[in-house]
Amino acid sequence: MSKLLAAPRVWRLARTGTIDPNATTTDQRAATFAASAPDGTVLVTRRDDEGLTHWFIAPDETGVEQSALHLAQTVAARAVELVEDVPELFESKHIAVARYEAGSIIGRDTQVGSDLSETASTASGGRRATYRTET
Repeated sequence: MSKLLAAPRVWRLARTGTIDPNATTTDQRAATFAASAPDGTVLVTRRDDEGLTHWFIAPDETGVEQSALHLAQTVAARAVELVEDVPELFESKHIAVARYEAGSIIGRDTQVGSDLSETASTASGGRRATYRTET
């Protein structure tokens, strides 16, 4: 059984401000989070009738609270741990999966000046999409 299924802990991310516009700072914070996140960590963004919600799910390991804090700092949020009443996060008609390989180079691209229809096509599973959808 995977570590995540054995004893998961769940945090909901609640926005508290705006992300630091300095890309170097954001990259450093994201790298700190990536280095501290235990194997089996899952990040979930879910859309429901109330809008988008963001979740951090990780095995119950030493230091996982710090990982939640690092993620929250990266995305200008606070991480609120849910001990009870965790919603069924994976009950959905469609699921998109993005994978991070340990040791990957962190990169980013802006959408400024891009063709919006091409961006939408890529994001919806069109050519060169970096995620896959499962139904």
